[in-house]
Amino acid sequence: MSQDLKASARTLYNKQTLSDVKIKQTNYGKTLEYYAHKAVLCGQSEYFMQAFTGSFKEASENEMEFHEDDPDHFEFALKFIYTLEYDKDEIKRLTNNDPDKQLLIPIGIHAVADKYSITKLIAPASDHIKSQLESLRHNYDQSSLFAIISAYYETCADADSQVGQALVDILLTRYSDTAKGETFHALLKDFPTFSTDVALFSSRNDLLGGVGICAGTCSACKELNYFKVDCY
Repeated sequence: MSQDLKASARTLYNKQTLSDVKIKQTNYGKTLEYYAHKAVLCGQSEYFMQAFTGSFKEASENEMEFHEDDPDHFEFALKFIYTLEYDKDEIKRLTNNDPDKQLLIPIGIHAVADKYSITKLIAPASDHIKSQLESLRHNYDQSSLFAIISAYYETCADADSQVGQALVDILLTRYSDTAKGETFHALLKDFPTFSTDVALFSSRNDLLGGVGICAGTCSACKELNYFKVDCY
């Protein structure tokens, strides 16, 4: 997007001028409304492109309703579509100095970006999560780390993502003792993508006792048995 077009889109954010669709975002019993522009939305989101050009009712109507998404995360993503700026100052304001939110909010934004196919937002959100993980990796207690892992894998569908790699790296290198606990085992059962990431990390870092994923017990936790994947 050229600088002129980028500046023009920025001035249209939540403005009635030339608006051809109203977005209603409802959660926690509260509805927020935004004036939006189909051309701008389609330019940054495959989700909106399909909604406005396909057989969905939005293609012929001038109102869209969204539920379930966190209002702050949704608003951040919608504003990004118009500005193409990943506003860390806004995220800092939203965290209100809560160390857990320093990761949970970027994870929530990443989830919204992935859900609505806002491709250009996924990369900066991922980079932000990774940098926060590195800067805070020595300051997390186990319960907070498990909460962050749950928050990410509840929304992540793809194994071996950069964020998933970073989370598993910290868990198995910094907090390896946690891999012996019931909470860790429960996460493996609840989130297959997390299980895959743990197996991939373990294989790449020779944590499987030299037998590969073929059949073995993870040397990091001494308890995890891996299914046969590729035996020779």
